Amino acid sequence: MLITPHGRMAAVILFAGGHKDPSQMKWGRGNFLVRSRYRFADHGFVVAVVDAPSDHLEGMNGIFRMSRPHADDIGSIAL
Repeated sequence: MLITPHGRMAAVILFAGGHKDPSQMKWGRGNFLVRSRYRFADHGFVVAVVDAPSDHLEGMNGIFRMSRPHADDIGSIAL
């Protein structure tokens, strides 16, 4: 999800997390970051909400999280 408000001043990447299956992102009321995404946008932030990549349905272990492919994924979002 990407929210781009008018008069934006900065950007944040919110990592939703919590599920191994990206199609089941934690969008519920219990996820602070997902729940607060519009508050960030209301304060002028471009907001990207991300979860696990679709090619890691089994989850993301620590080795993947520290890998170049994962860094490249996040870097693509940051551009």
